[in-house]
Amino acid sequence: MIVTLIKNNEIYEKILPEKVVGRYWLCDTKNGKSRDLICIEAIDNEWYIFSNRKAYITQDGMKNFDKAKLVPMILYTLSINQEIGESYIFCEESNEGRQSFTKLYVQPNSNLTFGNSQEDTIIYNLGIFNGNVFSLTNNDKYWDLKCNNSLSIVYVNGQNAYNKQLRVGDVIFVLGFKMVIGNNYIAINNPSNKVTVKSGFFKEIK
Repeated sequence: MIVTLIKNNEIYEKILPEKVVGRYWLCDTKNGKSRDLICIEAIDNEWYIFSNRKAYITQDGMKNFDKAKLVPMILYTLSINQEIGESYIFCEESNEGRQSFTKLYVQPNSNLTFGNSQEDTIIYNLGIFNGNVFSLTNNDKYWDLKCNNSLSIVYVNGQNAYNKQLRVGDVIFVLGFKMVIGNNYIAINNPSNKVTVKSGFFKEIK
């Protein structure tokens, strides 16, 4: 299982072993140094995260929880002491769909959209967000990224992004979904087989 800590400006990952046993720490960086932030522990063949004095699991910014079972493709809200705004924890299975990528040709001056609406050109079937998350327009020199969702869940090369010019080699990350930017194509993964593309919009590159 892969556990991702999503903070205001950065993301951090922890890869857990296939055998559900032991205790691990999901770490972030503070003042240039790595720190243990959230404990992940195996209980009865399930992974759990635990609140502590540095960070605690919340719901709607109000109710606090001592622990929570990690369920793939679910977003957990986290409040970190002395930090403004909410952070998130997201976990997913390390399956073939996450690790393999499909290349898709994109015609010049195209506008593609990403979200969980049937009107989007790339559909990520998660109930975490509603509607369009970001749009992407390409031209001869670069790609223009514009985020449209209130959740700060779009990251480029590990850094939180909103409006940004992208270049070849840049990687967009949204809750397990990854898109690699090419000259006239994109390469996308398909975590847990939850990604579909609009028929006729792309041409797959073999």
